[in-house]
Amino acid sequence: MTEPSVTPNPATELPAPPKPEPETLDALRIEDLVSEGHLDLALDKLADFLQQMQLRRNDLYNLQNRWENLKREDRVGKVSQESKDLTTNQITDSVLQGLRDIKRAIPQYFKITDFPVLSRKITDQAEVMKIVTEEMLAGRYENFDLVSGGNSGLFFKATSNQTGNAVVLKVLKIMNVDDLPKVDIARILKLKHRNIIRVIDHNFERLPAYVILEYINGPKLNDAMRLFGGFQLDDALRITRYLADALDYIRKRKVRHANIRPSKIYIDDEGQPMISSLDILKTDQDELRSLGRFKEECRYLSPEALNESLDLDDLNAVERSDQFSLGLLLLEMLTAAPLFQGQTVQAIYNDRRDFFTNPSKRIAAALKSLALPETLTNVLKKMLAKESKNRYKDLLEALDALNKIRNRAPQRCLARSSYDYCHRHNHNLIEVFYGRFFAHHPGIVPDFKNAERQQMMLTRAVNVVLDIENKADAFREILKSPFHAGYTDSSFFKVFLETLRDSVCDQLPSEWPVAEAVKKWDEKIEKCLKITEEHLAGLKEQTGTKFLSADTTVG
Repeated sequence: MTEPSVTPNPATELPAPPKPEPETLDALRIEDLVSEGHLDLALDKLADFLQQMQLRRNDLYNLQNRWENLKREDRVGKVSQESKDLTTNQITDSVLQGLRDIKRAIPQYFKITDFPVLSRKITDQAEVMKIVTEEMLAGRYENFDLVSGGNSGLFFKATSNQTGNAVVLKVLKIMNVDDLPKVDIARILKLKHRNIIRVIDHNFERLPAYVILEYINGPKLNDAMRLFGGFQLDDALRITRYLADALDYIRKRKVRHANIRPSKIYIDDEGQPMISSLDILKTDQDELRSLGRFKEECRYLSPEALNESLDLDDLNAVERSDQFSLGLLLLEMLTAAPLFQGQTVQAIYNDRRDFFTNPSKRIAAALKSLALPETLTNVLKKMLAKESKNRYKDLLEALDALNKIRNRAPQRCLARSSYDYCHRHNHNLIEVFYGRFFAHHPGIVPDFKNAERQQMMLTRAVNVVLDIENKADAFREILKSPFHAGYTDSSFFKVFLETLRDSVCDQLPSEWPVAEAVKKWDEKIEKCLKITEEHLAGLKEQTGTKFLSADTTVG
């Protein structure tokens, strides 16, 4: 039986919605087409998707047949091992390519951001977010790699197609863009300071919300201190001054930060400290803090921030709180150890309480083995006052006090003096060193692809070598690097250190006591090589890792 025909009534028939332009159609997802009344186009696009999936299904059948045939021939001994490996690799590559094609196709047809992905485990989140953001940023960025993830978001490293530079993409873990602090965001996007990580691009209008930042080609401050055993006074003061200036700049633009700790600060390839103003995006403030994060807060937050009496809307109070954290950072950069010690939260709390019973004594004890000016102790005592009213009134006053500190300690080591002289007067010192070292070992040149990072890391490692008497543990950390773990011949290390010595001493002016400088260098090198040989002798397993690579801690 056929259905009766119905003649449309022109008076009641709804007008057809205007057909979008072809380029607009390509950008619309099936859900959007349906919601906008383009049902015919939605059906066509859905049919196109299913047709593509049918093609993939046929490919799957072919791969399954190839795999079953290979296993059958292998069971009866009709295929060589070489042929079996080749065919297995071909099938594997085809499967992976098929998966990539399907992943790329899905966001072109469906609003994948509607899927409940944010409640899934981090590996699934990262995979889905990578697919979505690759689609959203196609043509502008490529080579997305997951770097890390936490409560507030997922971090990917990518490459800008326009500049070729590396960038960092932070995909925020939020379910509603309306939850974002739009007023603070507007202020953040206007920040321009040498020591604040620059925001390149952003999307806060629809999910997934993301921010694209400049990539910092260097370690976090906590890693730098762990690897290199702290900093010389001039370097520690310089970093602290830059951080104080950046925080003062942020505060004047009415942006809250209050999150100063070593894991939140990067050291770029020019040795400059870099902080991220995006820490004000507290999208995870209702989340339970991890034990590691809480222990870190116990070590670096001011008393008022730790007991949650700090008024975050009072920017002057936040500034004095940051001053306390900066004082802790300065002290740790000098001593290579946090002021507040303990393996548990309670132990750290107890150590904080003990500190405030006699701050001057604890600060003096921490700096006892270092020949430092007395003015430094006085500045630290004021910055680390328990009551915020007893600290400097603001960061500018603290900055003035820091600027008055001068390193008046006599220079007792000619090896240190010679390096400092050459580093100041010969800006190509590190290039000269690498040129000479590569001449000894040309085979390792391809491993050195990140020149800027290598130069920065080498500069830090030299400070360990020149203070090896106090930084033996830091030198051992360098040797424990996975890039060194498999190398068992100390001659490479010997050549490395002696080439460094020669690169410095050959550039000293004639009036310098060069022979004495070389003698002091040799004393340092001898101590370093003794530690190296002890370390290598203690290795029980060999990994086969090449000596030195792009990320090696001494290069």
